[in-house]
Order: sequence, then structure tokens, then C-alpha cells
Amino acid sequence: PLLRETIFETNFSVAEMPFLADHRVYGEVVAPGACHLALILNAADLLLGDGAVCRLADIVLPEALVVPEDASRTVQLLLTPVEMADSGEGRAYEMRMVSFDSPAEKPLTHLIGRLDQVADPLQTTVEVVDLEALRRRCAERVDVPAFYARAAARHIGLAPNFRSLAAGRRGPRATVDRLRHPAEP
Repeated sequence: PLLRETIFETNFSVAEMPFLADHRVYGEVVAPGACHLALILNAADLLLGDGAVCRLADIVLPEALVVPEDASRTVQLLLTPVEMADSGEGRAYEMRMVSFDSPAEKPLTHLIGRLDQVADPLQTTVEVVDLEALRRRCAERVDVPAFYARAAARHIGLAPNFRSLAAGRRGPRATVDRLRHPAEP
């Protein structure tokens, strides 16, 4: 075949996704990384079947996905089949997420990584985290209002829909946070 990739395409716009306006960097609307991951997981459902168990690996976000205030940006997710890293059963893909304003424009790359289908989820080893030990390591309390003030001072605008941090603690190379739904007080 001429194309090995499976391509998923959508448009990102503030009109279609108003919550994007609540996430800004230097005044520009920037799609949060969680949008990228949601697009990947929805594509995996379509490609591998609803409920397929997947593992995402080596995710890198090389460039912000800036969304124009009054226009849309075409976003494509390209999934290229590759060999399974662990010779397991299932399918594996290299991922690349790009965007452009017009097909003539050189696309900008916003995400690269790998998507592996987990053939037998019951045989997958999952690392269990000792939450109590992690809490002991993270002894320093995070001042949540100061955290958001520092973000604003760095020109990261997070409106209430993106303020889910309720409490946090940090330690060497680790954090333990309590999140809340933004609609909760």
C-alpha cells in the first residue's frame, strides 16, 4: 500500500471546544497535553476496538499546539505500525501528532511517542506504589494559591476550569497531590 499510516483528523477551535480558551500561555490559547492524550485514546478505541488496553510510552511534546482565537487548526494523529518492543502479541504504533492551517503549510509536530496494544492485560505487570511511603518522602506542603500565582507570573493563564489542584506535597523527585473537579468548591 502507498500509505502505512492510519491517519485521524480533527479540528481544534475555541468555537468547537470553548474550554480551550481557559488554557493560555503568553496570552495565546494552547491546547493542553491532556487533549492530545484524549485524542490518542479515542483513536486507539476506533483502531483497536472499544475497550482495547493500551500502553503509551516515550511521549514527547516538542511544540505547543496554539489554537487561533477565531479560527480552527487542523490536527492529525498519524499511527505507523511497528514491531512490538517485547515480541508480545498485539499491535504497536509510532505516533506523531501534527497540525496545520492549510495543506500547503509545513505541519508542526506537537507529539511523538509509541502506542502498544496490550494483548493480555491480566499478564501485564503493573508497578504498585506504596502511597504511604511516597507521602512520607513528600514532606513539604505546596501552597496552592502561590503555585497558581507563580504560573501566572510565568505567563501561564489557568482559568477556573484548569485549577484542579486542591492540595499537594512535594519531595525529592516526587509529588503527591489531591485533585478536585473544577466545579467543586
